[in-house]
Amino acid sequence: MTDASERYQIQSVERALDMITIISETERPLTFTEIIEMTGLPKSSTFRYLSTMVNRGYFIIDPVDNTYRIGPGFPMGHNDMSETIKDLATPIMKKLSIKLGETVNLGVLAGLTIKYIKVVESPRQIRASSRIGSRDSLHCTALGKVILSKFENSELGLILQAIEFTKKTSKTILTVSDLKNEVQKIRARGYAIDDLENDSECRCVAVNIPFSAQNLALSVSAPSSRLPLNQVNHVAENLIETVNELVEASKALDSLNGLSH
Repeated sequence: MTDASERYQIQSVERALDMITIISETERPLTFTEIIEMTGLPKSSTFRYLSTMVNRGYFIIDPVDNTYRIGPGFPMGHNDMSETIKDLATPIMKKLSIKLGETVNLGVLAGLTIKYIKVVESPRQIRASSRIGSRDSLHCTALGKVILSKFENSELGLILQAIEFTKKTSKTILTVSDLKNEVQKIRARGYAIDDLENDSECRCVAVNIPFSAQNLALSVSAPSSRLPLNQVNHVAENLIETVNELVEASKALDSLNGLSH
């Protein structure tokens, strides 16, 4: 790598960080022109940086007035918290996996995707499984959809406009309006279902983890033959009990540390 290319790459990072700082520290959404004026960047560079950040979920663009603001995927500095929750959740997830005989997943919102940060696999030979660190779509996974249900309608609409509705199976939700309707159902019942939407042979049920500053959720995945629709409520009840147990464990830890929720 030449000295010139090294200087260019460092300058590119600095420009991107400057843009992130300006948008994150401004109390109102900014227009494209305002961002150019505040960063001093060329129009073409500004467009490229903004497009990349929007695609990653770090920024959201409002289609009504074309303004930019921080999005749901922006890293808020809570990595230590997610690690703590992962440590607390692991033994509780193992207990649930043994009880149901299925795979249990802990996921976090990462940009416009869901990222698996802990997976306890089913002890059975045939099982649903995801790799730790891998990512999945929001619109067709139970983890993704249940996390979407946490957002206010105004912000939810902006997020859905940025999602790429990739078809995974014949049952994948492919429109903003259909996903909005699904989110309303999730809010009403308290859990999300991936009904053969991400994998034609697997179902998944997910609930939110309510106390975290990050957008985290817990799910159970299984082959559809072992998780028929008439068993979904049973799995959801067990997930809710598990999350409540996790909340209590977190409260106990906070008490030891002199903190409170």
